[in-house]
Amino acid sequence: MSLRLASPFQDHAVLQRDQMLPVWGWAPPGARVRATLDGRSAVGLGNEAGEFLLRLPTFAAGGPHVLVVEVVETGERVEIRDLLIGEVWLASGQSNMNWTLDQCRPLTDADIASADFPDIRFFNVARRASLGPHREVAGRWQAATPVAAPEFSAVAFAFARRLHRELGVPVGVLSASWGGTFI
Repeated sequence: MSLRLASPFQDHAVLQRDQMLPVWGWAPPGARVRATLDGRSAVGLGNEAGEFLLRLPTFAAGGPHVLVVEVVETGERVEIRDLLIGEVWLASGQSNMNWTLDQCRPLTDADIASADFPDIRFFNVARRASLGPHREVAGRWQAATPVAAPEFSAVAFAFARRLHRELGVPVGVLSASWGGTFI
């Protein structure tokens, strides 16, 4: 097994400010894993299944940063670039939360055209039916631009934009909604 981080840990991610930052993924069982962000580190071991969870100290809002996670014994490493620290929110629900900016046209044309917010980022969780919780989800972080914004939840985008304007910090939204389904 080689080093792999959970899906939210990828380029352009946003992590929560002002609290310890969990970083998790998979590495060889028993391997020492170190995460380093802005000169601060956390070290832990992969368990028998190769899972690890590290907790970095708290950070104030800001960035961009580079997160480096490595297996100490082998030097294998993963770098996450353009990482921001700010507010992170989960947008979940049914069709009312799932409705995209694109689906609300022409009412949202101006919102889409003016969606130039490099510090607002969305992770749209890909839909996959399951009878239980997922250990991994597919998706990727995208900054709010006129090209990407049409696929963002309209409600979540309005919330993120308002929060960003009022607080002046980066905002990340994990969008996991699917009309007609249970949460």
